[in-house]
Amino acid sequence: MNEKWSKEQIESYKTNHPTLSDVEDEIIIECLEFEKENGPMTEIYHKDKVWKMEEIKMEEKLKTLVYTALGEASMCWTETPIGVFDSTQAKEIGEKLISDINSLYKGEIK
Repeated sequence: MNEKWSKEQIESYKTNHPTLSDVEDEIIIECLEFEKENGPMTEIYHKDKVWKMEEIKMEEKLKTLVYTALGEASMCWTETPIGVFDSTQAKEIGEKLISDINSLYKGEIK
């Protein structure tokens, strides 16, 4: 954590800016630094910070869903196969799928 800002200052900032209550401390520190240099932030700036945090949380949830599905799919055999599961290859497949989903979401894939 940035030593310039105490835990109390960060918590006070969250209390005084309800739209940031669930945001990570790093985002709060960015807001504190911004206000120190530029004066009070607008509500739009706060919402932008909240949106970025939500985007990060959604990507983590997506990763969990994709990798869970890959693990489940690896067991879709009438008889469990004999051999070693290549978790590295499964991870690469998951990363490719997540990348494709993100590209589709951003409109890069039609």
